[in-house]
Amino acid sequence: MRRGSSCWCERSRHPRACGVVSTLPGASRALAAKPTTSSARYTPAVDGAGDGSTDMVSGPHNHPLAAPTPKPDVRPAPALRLRLKPKGSLAGCVDGGWWPRSRDLVVELPTLVRVLGVRLGRVTRIAFPFAAWDIPPRQITVDGGTVRLEGFRHQDEYVVHVSGPDRRRISLLVIPQEATTSAAHEAMTAASGRSNVDQPLDLLTASGAVSSETRPRLRLVHDDNQDRWANGGGLPGERG
Repeated sequence: MRRGSSCWCERSRHPRACGVVSTLPGASRALAAKPTTSSARYTPAVDGAGDGSTDMVSGPHNHPLAAPTPKPDVRPAPALRLRLKPKGSLAGCVDGGWWPRSRDLVVELPTLVRVLGVRLGRVTRIAFPFAAWDIPPRQITVDGGTVRLEGFRHQDEYVVHVSGPDRRRISLLVIPQEATTSAAHEAMTAASGRSNVDQPLDLLTASGAVSSETRPRLRLVHDDNQDRWANGGGLPGERG
């Protein structure tokens, strides 16, 4: 083939170099398939058509949603089983009835303290019969407030005294946790009666919460009883 006038010259091996596009059969297809020498980054026309190299641009990714953070298993506190006398009622041995679910004061007292704090302003001290409860610490903290716990060896085992900062006090009949539901509710109802002045054991035996054969206990004692915890560690002790 002649040189010079024709584009099929020495440079025809590289048609693009002379700016002429060959019309030979199949040339257009060959040129379309031949990669360019341009520095522009190659981007495939179809998502996912790459060979996995870093020069390929992948399509949009569908990131899986993060697993939701599990919520803590926060169960509401059991309802407080408490009944109090109406204001202005006759003063008696007790001011209401309380039916706890266990002998653990650390577990039972916080809800009681919050409720009685409405009537007392703030609960600062609780006196309890030492033999009737598991040994608690010397004090507990409820909603940022400190409540002293004082155990007495000769306090009626069916009564707790809850005191406020101005020496006001609420005395509660404590229904044994093993009492039946009907007997416990009858005892709380009787203890919270406006005119109730009965002894704690009489209230419990009349309702059936305690057997009538139960040995009588001592009556209520004053808060200045000396048989109490003597140290700050919650262990029993006595003052001389």
